[in-house]
Amino acid sequence: IGVARAVLYRTLKSRGGVRRALYSFRMKAAYKEITHTQPARGVIAKIARKWCFNDHAHFTRLFKEHFHCRPSDVMGLELQRAEGAD
Repeated sequence: IGVARAVLYRTLKSRGGVRRALYSFRMKAAYKEITHTQPARGVIAKIARKWCFNDHAHFTRLFKEHFHCRPSDVMGLELQRAEGAD
């Protein structure tokens, strides 16, 4: 990314470190993908695996802790908003 390792670690220290920053990035990316995906069977598990969460139940628990809602609660939310804007 064009930044010295020490600079990257120092910058991310305020966000809880590299591990925490990566976790937050993955959760936000999964959230965005879930909200832009049509509800269907197995989609949440597929998205969880895509973002390196191997256990669907564990992903759901982490998602709920991070966003205070279940992945199924926000599934397709942005699609519904787009349809309402038409």
